This record gives sequence, structure tokens and C-alpha cells, in this order.
Amino acid sequence: MDINLFFRVIRRFKLLVAFGVLVAALLALLSFARITSDGLAYRQPKQWSSVQQLSVSTDVPPQFRENTETPLPQAVAQEYSTLATTVGVTALIRRDANGKPPGKVLSSNLPNGDGSASRFFQLEGVGTSKAAAMMMVNLATRALEEYLPAYNRANYPPPIVIQLKHLGGPKAPELIKSPSKTRPTFVFLAVLMAFIGLAFILENVRPAVRVQAPPKDDEPRQMSALRASDRSR
Repeated sequence: MDINLFFRVIRRFKLLVAFGVLVAALLALLSFARITSDGLAYRQPKQWSSVQQLSVSTDVPPQFRENTETPLPQAVAQEYSTLATTVGVTALIRRDANGKPPGKVLSSNLPNGDGSASRFFQLEGVGTSKAAAMMMVNLATRALEEYLPAYNRANYPPPIVIQLKHLGGPKAPELIKSPSKTRPTFVFLAVLMAFIGLAFILENVRPAVRVQAPPKDDEPRQMSALRASDRSR
């Protein structure tokens, strides 16, 4: 592209291009946020996460060990991690949240340093605010603890003893996802290019008038040269 031509067109239609910049900025803002009664709010809200780490221990009293196998704590931890997001536990979460949980719950196993399974797992509360994330992880922890006694009686009956312990309290919420800036950037550039394209269309339809200097009349000079030639003869 001819850079000089580009900037000449931009200068000629500078008001149109300036208006295009304003429109592009406004539409980009509206693609990123929406107007609410409380002001501007993100269309894709931030997401916060709070984590509660848990450990599992298993045991069988010595007098019963000959006839009762002690379950591996690693296997039980994986089982509990899966249970945390099943219907039984999520129903308790909805009940305690009055039917409106402020986020979602994730669970995952925590491997050992060598990558092998461990007796540790974690519950993660995710919400659109720090308070929502903290509330979700607390709801999930309480719901799992309430659900496990009946589950253990059915699957790990006495004399098997299984304990679930907290590794400290829930971690302070951390920001895990910010609103994407890809869409507003794309909207701004697309709208701006549309206005610049309109400027070039108008340039082709109504080209600027360019005044050119008339060609120099060399006839008097040529006549003088002919006269001088005749005298020399």
C-alpha cells in the first residue's frame, strides 16, 4: 500500500475517521461490559477460586486385622474426590445454599512428588467473587462430611475406621480468570477498518481535485533560436 496515499485519504476524511474511532471504542466497550443499575459490569465476570485440602487415613483395630483388610488410603482418597461432585453431595450443597449455590465445585487428587497416587485430595470452590468462592468450598466440605458417614457404613463397615482431616483452613481466594480482551480488541479493529474502508470508497467516488500547472510554452524560445540561426547564415 502507498503510505502517502493512505495518510492523504485519512487527512482528507479525518472527521469521518475520528467518528469511526469513537464508534469503534464505544462498541468495543459494550462488547466487554454492560450497563447495569449499579454501573458497568463485565459481560464475562472474573472467576475466583478457594481450595480446601483434605487427607484420608484408614485403619482396622488390631484384633480385627486378621479377618478384615485395611483399605488403602490412596484408593479411598480418589473415591472421596469423585464423590464430592456426585448428585448426593451436590444435593446437600443446594439445600444449604437455599437452592442457589453462588458458584461451582471442583475436586481433584493430589499426587505425590513422584506422580503416584496419594492420600490427599482437594475441593475447589469457584465463584464470580472472593466471597462466593469461599462460600462454595465451605459448602462442599460440609456437604461431603455430612454425606460420608452413611456412605462409609455401606461401603466400609466397622471395624474399618476412616478419618477425613482438613489440612488447615480454605486457602484465600485467588483470581483464576479475567475477562477476555480478545473480543473488544477485534470489535474495535473491525469497526475502525470499516470506517477507513468507507473513506477510501469516498476517495474513489469523489477524488480530490488536483490543480496542475499548465505546460510551459516553449514556442517563443524556439522562434528566437530560429532567428539567431538565420542571422548566422
